[in-house]
Amino acid sequence: MLRVIDAINEKVGFYTSFLLVAMTFMITYEVVARRFFNSPTSWAWSISTQLECIIAALAGGYCLLHHAHVRMDAIYSRVSERSRVIIDVATFVLVLLVLGVMLWRTSEMGLLSFSLLEHDVRGFRPYIWHLKLIIIPGGVLLFLLQEIAEFTRSLQFLLRKRHQ
Repeated sequence: MLRVIDAINEKVGFYTSFLLVAMTFMITYEVVARRFFNSPTSWAWSISTQLECIIAALAGGYCLLHHAHVRMDAIYSRVSERSRVIIDVATFVLVLLVLGVMLWRTSEMGLLSFSLLEHDVRGFRPYIWHLKLIIIPGGVLLFLLQEIAEFTRSLQFLLRKRHQ
């Protein structure tokens, strides 16, 4: 099961990275159109904001999989591997609580947004309920699943060391 969670977050992170390239080209197009041709687009700001939201929401699990989140390296790098794992296990409860609340609240927000068929108030006013109903809670869920996978690995490590 841990490999399945890892594989899902790996694929989601890989494909999400292409959105960053698309967003870069789109913003570049917007800047050139606005600055050189005095012809700003009505869609670039709204779409780039949505892409940024998608990237941020879906990158959490991928970053955790690759240990790319910020840590207190001043402490973390000076302790043994066993101590690092104990720190990870201890922080799991806090992370689980935060991600659990985020999943609950973003799901509520998504359902409300869907019921209103919410759309952006800027530019050409694209719908944004799909971000709030699917993408954001989905990203939090992937992050939560990856955190559970990392916690499971940490427990396995501690149990192996304990029996040696």
